Amino acid sequence: MSERHIDAEGERRLIEAGFVPEKSRLGKRRWKDPDTGRTMPGGAALDKVERREEQELEDEGWERVEVEGRISWRRPDTGHLYPRGPAYDVHKKRRDQG
Repeated sequence: MSERHIDAEGERRLIEAGFVPEKSRLGKRRWKDPDTGRTMPGGAALDKVERREEQELEDEGWERVEVEGRISWRRPDTGHLYPRGPAYDVHKKRRDQG
């Protein structure tokens, strides 16, 4: 389970995936999972969203490649490389248009 800080980009990804922010009794922000209704820390929620995004990219023919120790995703129709977040954004935009 990840305890990482969630930045504005991470919050955007969580909200777009249907997660809902909630305050815990301790005043910490947690995220309600749209699939299970359970709340979880932001890092765990973002880990789940990123795994889902990666699976969708793979299902649509994007190839995960490692270049100089960094993971990138190769767009199937152009061969261009993107970090995971921008790759998913490109994929989602094309999916929603067509």
